[in-house]
Amino acid sequence: MAKNNNLKDFLTDLADAIRSKTGEAGLINPQDFSARIASIQTGGGVTINNQDKNIDIVENGTTEVVADAGFTGLGKVVVNTNVASSGGGSRWTGHADADGLRAIGWTDDDIAYYQENGVNWNAEDDEYHKVTDDNKALYGVLTANNISTYKDRIVYLPKIDTSAKTTLKNMFQNCYSLVGIPQLDTSKATSMNGMFYYCYSLVSIPPLNTSSVTNMGNMFNYCYSLVGIPQLDTSKATSMNGMFYGCYSLVNIPQLNTSSVTNMNGMFNNCHSLVSIPPLNTSSVTNMSYMFNNCYSLVNIPQLNTSNVTNMSNMFNNCYSLVSIPHLDTSSVTSMSNMFSLCYSLVHINLTNVKLAYQMADSALLSKESLLYLINNEASTSAITIKLKAYAYTRLSTDADIVAALAAHPNISISQ
Repeated sequence: MAKNNNLKDFLTDLADAIRSKTGEAGLINPQDFSARIASIQTGGGVTINNQDKNIDIVENGTTEVVADAGFTGLGKVVVNTNVASSGGGSRWTGHADADGLRAIGWTDDDIAYYQENGVNWNAEDDEYHKVTDDNKALYGVLTANNISTYKDRIVYLPKIDTSAKTTLKNMFQNCYSLVGIPQLDTSKATSMNGMFYYCYSLVSIPPLNTSSVTNMGNMFNYCYSLVGIPQLDTSKATSMNGMFYGCYSLVNIPQLNTSSVTNMNGMFNNCHSLVSIPPLNTSSVTNMSYMFNNCYSLVNIPQLNTSNVTNMSNMFNNCYSLVSIPHLDTSSVTSMSNMFSLCYSLVHINLTNVKLAYQMADSALLSKESLLYLINNEASTSAITIKLKAYAYTRLSTDADIVAALAAHPNISISQ
């Protein structure tokens, strides 16, 4: 049995549990998990680590995934999600080059934080992570205003003065080799738009003073190696579009104050490893297009206030592990194209005030309860058609309750 300390272990344990119930021995693709679970006829559950519980992905601990009334036929799954929320910690035995980092102005606190959160190698590889002489030569030469000139030489950022900077927009853009940075004085910054854009190698960042920042768009865009971020004060942020776009290794994020945010377009786009999202205040958000696009590992999401959202196109596109979506108010939505494309595992969703035609053509397991809820809470003013997967259409189109609901709501029809 795997240790369940990362996504691969999670998927392996889940596949092993399904095989133990069904007796099959072959490879099971993640997009087929829900169908396999639904086919288990014993009435029991899928058990991992000798436990039998429902599912709700949480950070660092036993994952209880709670299936509500819409999950007819699904078993119970428990997953242990003991994953590190940052890049370092006890998993690694390597040592940061303390002397080399001091030579470029890092404080003992900077070094201690990097040791805990940035070291992602073992002791035998310490020599490959030394601060080079070329890197040391940048100390005193590099400033907050000339980083782009030396971007190809920076592996460890020398201490620089950023105390007067009000914008940090694209400050480290395309610093492909940047691995670690010390604490920066960002107390006057109002924009961090694209601050770490395309920092492929960055594993961790220290806590930043973001109390005055209003624009965090694309802040960590394509930070492939970033596994966690520190707590950020986002109380004044209005834009988080593309904030974590392409953060392939990011597993979870801390709680964020998003009460002032209006744009979450592509916020978690291509976060392939993201397993959980904390509650988000989305009451002011108008754009959620591509928000969770290609979030392969998400099983469920928290409740979102979508009453002011106008664009939900591609919002959950290719979220093939997503099983449950809580209530979504679509009363203001003007675009829902590809909203649920490739959501193979989706079973339960509560949509209200639907006015637009859209497709759920990949969600074979869509529950009767979800379709009934949609029909009974629609707000269409003209004829609209909901396209279903052929299997779902065959299963639901002749159901007496569905037929009656469609008769009572003549603007709504379903097709395959």
